[in-house]
Amino acid sequence: MVPQAQGRGDLHPPPREAEKHEQWRDYVDDGDLKVYYRGEEVGKRCEVKHYLETDFTSLADFPHKWLFLGNAAAWDRADPKPYIYCVLTRLGTHAAFVPGRAHGSWSRINVTDKRRGTTELTIACPPDVAWWTKL
Repeated sequence: MVPQAQGRGDLHPPPREAEKHEQWRDYVDDGDLKVYYRGEEVGKRCEVKHYLETDFTSLADFPHKWLFLGNAAAWDRADPKPYIYCVLTRLGTHAAFVPGRAHGSWSRINVTDKRRGTTELTIACPPDVAWWTKL
């Protein structure tokens, strides 16, 4: 939470997830976090992805060919486009950051969600585009 004296509300909207694909329109948001720089009045959109089954500390030990950033249709609809994606490890100890301006290097790949059993067109980023850090 940002101090109220700065006149800004909560930077982290509460998480919500549609139970059925048909409900997606009711769950559209404008980002997971807002990033404010040096007195800016409008926060930049940050999308957070949590890799629940993956641990990594850097590009050197990232175990996948791609960083999956989410549904391609969500990127296409987004206004404003995400300023940055933050991909967290299973335990939240490290992160990979992918700037939205790197979208020219991304691919679109059909990926099956193991939890839901659905396949969707997904944004896939080459891992070498990200910058990696310990949190």
